[in-house]
Amino acid sequence: MLDNIASPSRRCIELASEKGASVWLTTLPLSQFGFHLNKLEFRDSICLRYGWPIKNVAEYCECGESNTIDHSLNCKLGGFVHIRHNEIRDTEAEFLSEVCKDVRIEPQLQQCNPALLPQTSNTAADARLDFCGRGFWRPIQQAYFDVRVVHANSPSFMNTPVENVYKQHENAKKNSIQQKSDRS
Repeated sequence: MLDNIASPSRRCIELASEKGASVWLTTLPLSQFGFHLNKLEFRDSICLRYGWPIKNVAEYCECGESNTIDHSLNCKLGGFVHIRHNEIRDTEAEFLSEVCKDVRIEPQLQQCNPALLPQTSNTAADARLDFCGRGFWRPIQQAYFDVRVVHANSPSFMNTPVENVYKQHENAKKNSIQQKSDRS
């Protein structure tokens, strides 16, 4: 049945069918936990889920480009890349603080010899991960976490299987931070 649907719509349905992708639709709307959407937010979320145009948005982005869904999900100037990333980071750090000690957001990593790291590693003096907590894997051991937001429905990924998109970004993130965080 999916074979008869146009490629962008097929991709949206494929993403919406992933395990856990519909949980937000069945969650009780408890405002004390932020689990509520007003009518406009709900409509916009459904439009994003299925790749439908969102009504009443600015025609152009702050960067001057046409303000399409794909553009707003990828643009670092006028889009929502940083907002989505930070919202996920802060929520995960809050959950982590319920089971770990010494949870910190954007902890700075210790400097080390760049020659000991893969070329793709982040060797900047102010290199940071998104959050860390003590006691996640073992008592007293510090565990570091990094969030990456991916717009898997972006036109540049349309011909790549979703699993490969996730794996590609997972590997890129691992390569840039793994050995440096092991030395912190």
